[in-house]
Amino acid sequence: MPHRTVSWNTLSRSLHDSRPQIPAGLLSARAQIQGFARFQRRPLVVAGKFDRSAIMAAASVAATN
Repeated sequence: MPHRTVSWNTLSRSLHDSRPQIPAGLLSARAQIQGFARFQRRPLVVAGKFDRSAIMAAASVAATN
């Protein structure tokens, strides 16, 4: 039975490369939307349903900044 060798460097690099990449502006846009919902007192979910007008208002604020 042949023996296999494991390159730990290659294994480590492949695990690192397989992680999903988060776009640079995503975290700041998410923070802006959460801040808008908090400061404008317009919750994004009301009575278990999404408030589309509040979501679109928050998205427009995040898009313009």
